[in-house]
Amino acid sequence: MDYGEVLSRAWKIIWRNKVLWIFGIMASFGEGGGGGNGGSNYSTNSGQTSFNVLPPGWADFFSNVARFFENIQWWGWVIMVAGIFILMVFAAALATIGEAGLVRGTKLTEDTAEKLRFGPLFSESKHYFWRIFLLKFLAGLVIFILVILLLLPFIVFVIAAEVDIAVLWVFIAMFFLLLCCLIVPISWVLSIIIRQSINAIVVEDVGIFAGLKRGWLVCRRHPGPNLVMALIMGIGAGIVNLVISIPAMLAFLPILFHLISGNLEGLTSAAVISLVLCCAYLPVLYLLSGILTAFTRSAWALTYLRLTRPPADMPLMPVEILPESKPER
Repeated sequence: MDYGEVLSRAWKIIWRNKVLWIFGIMASFGEGGGGGNGGSNYSTNSGQTSFNVLPPGWADFFSNVARFFENIQWWGWVIMVAGIFILMVFAAALATIGEAGLVRGTKLTEDTAEKLRFGPLFSESKHYFWRIFLLKFLAGLVIFILVILLLLPFIVFVIAAEVDIAVLWVFIAMFFLLLCCLIVPISWVLSIIIRQSINAIVVEDVGIFAGLKRGWLVCRRHPGPNLVMALIMGIGAGIVNLVISIPAMLAFLPILFHLISGNLEGLTSAAVISLVLCCAYLPVLYLLSGILTAFTRSAWALTYLRLTRPPADMPLMPVEILPESKPER
């Protein structure tokens, strides 16, 4: 397979059909990821949370926030969890439509020379919604169960056994070794199979299990091209993601500068500046992420099409030519 041709063709498709950028933005909601929670310098005294090391305005703010969460009733937590769940389902639905639209748009562009329009492509993408949604749900469930089964012996041993700190660190090291040697590669291979299964569902209009079987066959028969494309997409997209995220990280420099210098008096102003910069760059970040997602999904769809099309040198079946019948008089 010509990888350069696939990548250049994918870029030409999304550049000529910028409507795919919208589907890329939608699909980027399902990319996964997240940030860690930063620690705060606070202490507890008689059950009360203290933020005395922070400036007065910040101390009052965090104290009010802590007091707010402490006073939430059980039904409040239920509403919050339900709201978060609804937002996650909504984001997953948008991502599913985006996934289907990108694969379908790439297929249509390969079949015809016409430019794509959002309305018809969106309507056609809804045809594959439930199949892709359920496939991704089942894949996530399998990966979750696999992770639990791999980590369950470690968790049970650490909880049940009385071990000292040295042995605990040894088991932590073993956990990360298990993570690197088993969980990450298995999840990576499964993600390739799921990606090609989604392509099969949209390109060939088959069901969930037929698409999963088709995706597995494509990966089994062509392991090299799939792994190479996964490396290209993983490393390349990772570098591009890092580059487009640099401005968002630079927006926190005012806060970092005040924390390093120890000048906490201007921390509130620095936080406002960082928040304004982040909000200003957020639309650009979503646009660039959408373009990147559209490119990667289009490249994967083209990979599927290239790997499943019959070879150009395949001999044609002989066609029997019947003698022309004479008209009756």
